[in-house]
Amino acid sequence: MILPSKITEDSWFYKVDRYKKQLEPFLGRYYISYSTSSAWGNPSYSGQLIRQKLMGFPFTTNVYSDFGNWVGESIERGEIQKNKHDFFGEENVKKVVRPENAEYERLVLLDMGDFVFLGFIDIFVEEEDGVFVGDVKTGGKGKEKEYKSKDYTQVVLYAHALEQEGKKIKKTVVLFLERTGSHITPPLGLTDKQTVIPIEYSKQRVNYALNKLEIAAREISECYAVYNKYFK
Repeated sequence: MILPSKITEDSWFYKVDRYKKQLEPFLGRYYISYSTSSAWGNPSYSGQLIRQKLMGFPFTTNVYSDFGNWVGESIERGEIQKNKHDFFGEENVKKVVRPENAEYERLVLLDMGDFVFLGFIDIFVEEEDGVFVGDVKTGGKGKEKEYKSKDYTQVVLYAHALEQEGKKIKKTVVLFLERTGSHITPPLGLTDKQTVIPIEYSKQRVNYALNKLEIAAREISECYAVYNKYFK
């Protein structure tokens, strides 16, 4: 299987010192992320994915991705980050609980045989009785329903990768922060609403998540092979 992305010494994440040792055994392997695999099956995002991953067009951000990055980096660093869009909602960001022993953007790798699944856990906490896996999401009113669906499998895959490391899974959740505003009616901001969504972690859920991931990876690989054959 050949995928558009490969783990190399030039990969941005390999240049982060705390990730190098974990990544070294996987150098030269093709990989896929959750965002890539989920975008593949979503008509709203698959076109952009093809342009960027298959055709090699530069990644372009928009106000929504900038907003998500602003919230994520503010939580990770424990202080509100500057931004060029006049985002608001700092008080809701400050309400996010930050355990003393929490690790942010914790790298996980899952060897799928033909490829590697790679991801970063937003909030990871390890305690004596197991680990906590938290994924932070933002979105408009009602979007939290997407993360209650069985098709949302991100933290399930992250938790499974940790289980392969020998970790005991204690809790898997999505922390949803409600967004207001849009690119039409800027600026974007956060309301005062936070929703903690428990995510079931079970063998059945893991099998479903792995199957979805495998299907997406194979379809992307087949499409990439066709593109390379006729357009490169």
